[in-house]
Amino acid sequence: MKNLISVTLIIISVFSLAGCKNNSDKKTDSIEESKVMVYYFHGEQRCPTCIAVGEVSQETVKAEFGENEDVTFKDVDFSTEDGEPISDKYEIASSSLLIVSGENIVDVTDDAFAFARNDPDKLKKIIIDQINKML
Repeated sequence: MKNLISVTLIIISVFSLAGCKNNSDKKTDSIEESKVMVYYFHGEQRCPTCIAVGEVSQETVKAEFGENEDVTFKDVDFSTEDGEPISDKYEIASSSLLIVSGENIVDVTDDAFAFARNDPDKLKKIIIDQINKML
């Protein structure tokens, strides 16, 4: 009887683990949606500057590239199960702003945090210029 229970638990464990792997692979495969992706990574708790970075970058992409299917903004909470695969892919562990096209990755995090609250127009220009270079 103990052997039957042990075998049953092993079989259930194997199927459970196989199912988890397949789901995470599907999430990773569907991450890249456009030619240029603007990723704003953040955790659950955000300071006013983090919130401003997300708002300015999202508004900029929407206003300047809203009709362009080659450009997509993606808000990624790296503390969630859905945000883990993409955060792991880019090795993100703190709030960040990346502009990505294929293998070309531009990290504008420093500029984003320097200008989002004090000079949002400067941040908008940086984002627009980087996206245009990638298109």
